[in-house]
Amino acid sequence: MADSKPNTQGNRPTVRRSFTRRVVRFLLRGGYHMLAMIGLVSILWPHLAGYSVIVSGSMKPTLCGEDFETGDRYVYERVTYRLRQPQRWELIVFRNESGDLVVKRVVGLPGEKIAISRLGEVYIDYNKIERPQWMSFIRYYRYGNLMRDQAPYQCTEGYYVLGDDSRDSDDSRFIGQVMPDEILGRPWFITWPEEHRGWIR
Repeated sequence: MADSKPNTQGNRPTVRRSFTRRVVRFLLRGGYHMLAMIGLVSILWPHLAGYSVIVSGSMKPTLCGEDFETGDRYVYERVTYRLRQPQRWELIVFRNESGDLVVKRVVGLPGEKIAISRLGEVYIDYNKIERPQWMSFIRYYRYGNLMRDQAPYQCTEGYYVLGDDSRDSDDSRFIGQVMPDEILGRPWFITWPEEHRGWIR
């Protein structure tokens, strides 16, 4: 009588080859999708975000640094200000005359007249404006075009920006207003050093 048991020994190499092919196809598909994602990010990144380093102390304590080695590394996003205009007290990133990326805080909006009192109070169109409570640490100084004997600075179509540490900040008091088409984005997140890592207010 013939043996009725199936011969499974001969099927094992075929099963192993089939399993190996499935694993290889899975890995190839995963690699393809990963490369496609990397390519998409590399294309979109310059349009969505940027990365820079703070190299001056003019934005302390919000952003700190004195040079490339010690400065806060931060990511800035390019989307928000394409959808709306910057608001008062927000931060903006723009390039100065030397081509360097600079971060400052918006104080005056297009069409407004800006002045600062000897006590560091901000006046917009001759009216004193209150700063948010979380900005109470900032003291503004009336240097440059906001000197005591000068009339308020008139913004036309641009923004009046100041450094958070305005004792030593090359801002609108010296460079004038920042035009809308000069704004690159909004500082978003500090990546390094670790003790400063977090969202930027």
